[in-house]
Amino acid sequence: MKKHNYIFFIVLLFISAACNKLDENPIGVLAPESFFRNKADAEASIMGAYASMVNIDDYGARYFYLSEPPSDLTIAPYDASLIEISSFDNDPNEMTTGKWWIAVYKIIGAANNAISGIPNIKESDEVKNRLMAEAMAIRAHTYFRLVRIYGDVPYLGEFVNDPATVKDITRTPVAEIYQHIINDLEFAIQHLPNSYSGDTRSRVTKGTAYTILADVYLTLKEWGKAAENAEYVINHATDFGYGLVDDFKDLFDASLNHLKENIWICDFSFVNNSYPYDYNYLGALFSVSGSDYGGWSTFTSNVATLNSFDNRDYRKKISFLTEAPYKGVIKNYTEFGWPLPHINKWYGSLIGTSQEIGYPTDLNVNVYRYAEVLLIASEALNEINSGPTAKAYDYINQVRARARNYGGTMTNFPADLQPGMSQEEFFDAVMEERRVELAFECKRWFDICRRNLFEKVFAGPNSTEPHTTWQKLLPIPQSEIDINPNLTQNPDYN
Repeated sequence: MKKHNYIFFIVLLFISAACNKLDENPIGVLAPESFFRNKADAEASIMGAYASMVNIDDYGARYFYLSEPPSDLTIAPYDASLIEISSFDNDPNEMTTGKWWIAVYKIIGAANNAISGIPNIKESDEVKNRLMAEAMAIRAHTYFRLVRIYGDVPYLGEFVNDPATVKDITRTPVAEIYQHIINDLEFAIQHLPNSYSGDTRSRVTKGTAYTILADVYLTLKEWGKAAENAEYVINHATDFGYGLVDDFKDLFDASLNHLKENIWICDFSFVNNSYPYDYNYLGALFSVSGSDYGGWSTFTSNVATLNSFDNRDYRKKISFLTEAPYKGVIKNYTEFGWPLPHINKWYGSLIGTSQEIGYPTDLNVNVYRYAEVLLIASEALNEINSGPTAKAYDYINQVRARARNYGGTMTNFPADLQPGMSQEEFFDAVMEERRVELAFECKRWFDICRRNLFEKVFAGPNSTEPHTTWQKLLPIPQSEIDINPNLTQNPDYN
């Protein structure tokens, strides 16, 4: 998020390990009724929620720690904690999951703070509802991420500042949380604007809320509602200012901001070398280790995955890093310190002069983009009608048509899908399109889980990882259970 002078305070959550003692009164935390006086105060808390997303502990690094290594696209060659996640051998005591837990409950805390305080400000009902809707959409999306990673989690629907309350907090069933998510998003749809001044894509809009809700219903296999919400976005794309960019590469160019394909972005900024936590460290994490390369090789891909992408597909070139300059000489990935294909989507915008700071970047991260909406609609329509409809073909073929633009040169690959495919054939085509189009964007693992692709992905003839058992959920951080014994552990982690 470009550096605005936001006034925001961090909401301390007593269910997180950030709290030292539950029996002490919090210092410097104001209850919403005493803090909120006007619209600016409410927006300050909402901006605090966004700021916690644009952070190394969430979309700047740690969310990728939890959602990329388990998939069939990404591996962790040397980091022990990430190898555990990649190999489904997770330790509840590992701090990676604990830090992300704290980070996302800060987002929820800031959103709840706004929701609790907004009714007290002296503004019109229209302004209050818009602010409430923005906070509720952020909260809904955060819980959507939480339940897919941990399953049952504590649902906090209001601002928490009483230690006694925390002692009674338990895990809320996933089904109940999903109903809260849906309720929040339905309210957001009613009251959010189509856009903001300057066409910023870093704040949630009506189109964002429809998109999240479509994704929620896709995950719940409520195909009709998934299609309905996705198609609303498609049918009103002009109103929302949405569309596919011409060149796939532009989506990963740090010099290009707030593109028409961006539905919601985390807007990162690199200002100086002071090692703050609000930078995007994905470039360092995914790119080649060594001072000349500027990365850490924390995440890589592997040869089998690289070879599974068609050489004619422009998205392969943009997604994978197979060569890079070293002391003025182009080196093949076989000569890297970790001789594996690396991830190019996050490599091209590295900034900095010191390996010590890890070469952060101001490349924005897509939370959602328009291509995904087209693929959500295509998948859902195939399920509703027990086979692909004309619209289902049209939506996926729009994505494939864009991919035929090979850096300005039009090619004939990938060709449009042709009518006559069975439901299963079209489903496989959509899953493959999502794999290629959205690779390394925190989508693939959740696709594997929601469509139960474990046997096909990990145990089939084309498997790249020899796993025989898979755990869809990560363990609840042991640090949280130590604070609150009412929090039970997920099965198989006790």
